[in-house]
Amino acid sequence: YGTNTGSFYYYGVSKQDSYVVCEVTCDNGSVIKHRLKNDSDSGVTKTHEYLITGLAPGLENHFSLAFYDAGNNLIHTYQYTDRWTFCRFGT
Repeated sequence: YGTNTGSFYYYGVSKQDSYVVCEVTCDNGSVIKHRLKNDSDSGVTKTHEYLITGLAPGLENHFSLAFYDAGNNLIHTYQYTDRWTFCRFGT
């Protein structure tokens, strides 16, 4: 968490090969939705490591990670909420 300005780090291992679609929604109404890139040539993997960017500082950010199999069938969705604030070091 917080490894990059406005970001969320995710690492996990799934039981079956899958790909992830991420959606970030802020309390100001903006929405970002995209399929996350993984290192698999087939586009699906069991190991998922992502740096999810686009979180808006000072706003409540709702984001979901939807896992799909190679046939585009939804396996599971994880949902998170965070109010991201800037950190100041040395002041």
